[in-house]
Amino acid sequence: MAPNQSKMLATIDAGLKAAKASGVQQVVATMWFDDGAEVPFSAAWYGLQAFATYQYYEDVTPAMIDTEYAMIQGENATFYRLLDQFDNFTSKVNVDADNVSKLILYEDLMLQRYRSNLAVIDVEAHYLDLMTKLDQVHVHQENQLMVTFYKQLARTVLVKQRALKVVVALVDSDVTKLRADSARAAVTSCQHALEQLLRDFRALWQQQRRGNGFEVIDVRLGGQIARCETVTWRIDEWLAGRDDLAELREPLLPMDKRNNGLVGHGLYKEIVSACELSF
Repeated sequence: MAPNQSKMLATIDAGLKAAKASGVQQVVATMWFDDGAEVPFSAAWYGLQAFATYQYYEDVTPAMIDTEYAMIQGENATFYRLLDQFDNFTSKVNVDADNVSKLILYEDLMLQRYRSNLAVIDVEAHYLDLMTKLDQVHVHQENQLMVTFYKQLARTVLVKQRALKVVVALVDSDVTKLRADSARAAVTSCQHALEQLLRDFRALWQQQRRGNGFEVIDVRLGGQIARCETVTWRIDEWLAGRDDLAELREPLLPMDKRNNGLVGHGLYKEIVSACELSF
């Protein structure tokens, strides 16, 4: 959902230093939009600036890249560097490409395949800090839609994480109206956040791309919104004694696919359901 800036910088540094040492005369920068093209084009400008900076200097530091970015783009690089914090919980280089924001965004409220993986990090504290930092950034007007999108993405991930915890806590508690109301409120907040994220994403996509491809985003976020409605209904059924929320009672196992990093990273179809054949 956001560019892995730490790995990008580390990869460019290693790759272009090796290319220079080996006498390579031509290098190519690529941007990959696998699995939905969910990252805005403009989020890649800082990476391209980093790539370009190595063409003109032997020894490059992040401060030099920031200076070059300010000179070429006419704006501070702070926002673009902040994007790394959506997924990087290592405080170093996110070399294994953990994609925490995507895992939480598409994690099913009932199946919760990544619950064990996510338990090793403090999403709440991390995202509250990120949201505070995002509120302080300034970009050109033409990039404001991207900032709006990422602010809403941060809020949505935080609200979704809270909803995941409240829903799973139902199976460890007595059936009461108070608990049902609390869970219902958390899921409703998640649904509203997703609806706003979809609106912000739509505006940003239309600013930067053709309409092709956004049908994928509509299906993905629309599916999350529909799941919120279903889970709200399930909570009411639980309160009425007609549903024991059986999915939440299954043995808790770590998601072991693509989990070589701190938390793991997954494609949409690997996150949203245990049945990849359906996607």
